[in-house]
Amino acid sequence: MKRAFIVAVSVLLSVGIVACTSGTGNSVITINITDGNLKEQPVLYLPDEEQIAVELSGEGTGVVTVNNIESIYVRLGYRYTSRLIWLLSGSQINISFASGKFHESIAVDGTNGDINTFLNSNVYKYATIDECRLGEKEYITLSDSLLEANLALLENQKFPTEFKHKESLRLKYYTYQILPSFRYFHSRIAKVADYVESPEYWSKLKELCTYDCNLLSIEEYRGFLYESVSLLSKKEFPNYSGIDRLVFFIEKEIPDNKIAEYLIHKHVCSFVKKNGVEGAEKYFAAFDKYVTDPGMIEQMTQLKEKMGKCAVGAPSPDFNSTDVDGKQYTLADFAGKYVYIDVWATWCGPCRKEVPYLAELEHKFNGEGIYFVGLSCDNSREAWEKAVRAGEVKGIQLYLEPGNTFMDDYSITGIPRFILLDKEGKILSAKATAPSDPKTEETIANLLAK
Repeated sequence: MKRAFIVAVSVLLSVGIVACTSGTGNSVITINITDGNLKEQPVLYLPDEEQIAVELSGEGTGVVTVNNIESIYVRLGYRYTSRLIWLLSGSQINISFASGKFHESIAVDGTNGDINTFLNSNVYKYATIDECRLGEKEYITLSDSLLEANLALLENQKFPTEFKHKESLRLKYYTYQILPSFRYFHSRIAKVADYVESPEYWSKLKELCTYDCNLLSIEEYRGFLYESVSLLSKKEFPNYSGIDRLVFFIEKEIPDNKIAEYLIHKHVCSFVKKNGVEGAEKYFAAFDKYVTDPGMIEQMTQLKEKMGKCAVGAPSPDFNSTDVDGKQYTLADFAGKYVYIDVWATWCGPCRKEVPYLAELEHKFNGEGIYFVGLSCDNSREAWEKAVRAGEVKGIQLYLEPGNTFMDDYSITGIPRFILLDKEGKILSAKATAPSDPKTEETIANLLAK
């Protein structure tokens, strides 16, 4: 028999959005994958929005120790889904599941096992995206009735008062989670292009959008707050750009310094992740004015450093990839020509839609000074190889090997993603236009004409 071992990860919740006050005690979460499929790591999502990959033993067991916590919610993510877990200070929790049936097979026992089983029983309901086909009044009425039903379900449980109180707060934002996006989905689903929110809609949004830093440990509240304040600030200050109108709104409407700090931190991080560090001077000025939490400052420092590596003119992060025959490639193999990189996967519909446009570009510029390189991030190498050998994709097709940091280095969280490099492997665009965009052909033609 193999000697079992457990890799423990100790996590300190240091970012100040967990709560307005601090708690003590350690919680230990033991995770066991029961069917031996260890291709994916479970990930623990903490209230400070840190993500911790759980190291697994050869037997599929791992342990996470969470330090200095109050009673909080965390999420255990696996592949493309997650489950909610309630932690008390000093909790001992055991979670087991089969990798192929995470949702169906998950079992949680130990401290508050009854609560965590209830949280993952799918008994709660919320007004969904599809129900945005309803009129505004009907949608809000439906949400009101669902919240009432959810609270009744909670009240009927024999759970501690502390949990019921916290859960009732979470349920409000869980139930109304789509409300800030109602306009977008209603216009699309109900095909009402000229829909404009009524005063009653704005009144409901303001009623729900309370500014209480004690709620920041609740994921649903943070999401609702971020989306709602973005809408409310745009309505209040329509003639100003993103960070300016947010600052004006905070100064007028939000007296809670921790809420203001969280919103500025979140907006600035989102801007930098999307746009890089170029042109972010006003955002950094707002960050320096409002953010004092050491953890948030450290996160921003790391983000600046990371995004700076993807700035125009910086040497591109490298990759270690192989073709269908197993031959290895790095960026050095493409030196001397421009490189247009397509990060994609076989399961990605939008990626597939770009394939014929990419083939047109490859044909048009064949034999000229540019390489077109496809980098697959498929979980299944077999699926990728099948697509390549079947001729479903053209050009130089490579597979990003496990452990490759290329996607993380470029902060790629969605695909397809296109990257354009110069002849020396320096970045011309970390977010290049897609093959289907006429600007792409124009850009490449101009480069080759120099």
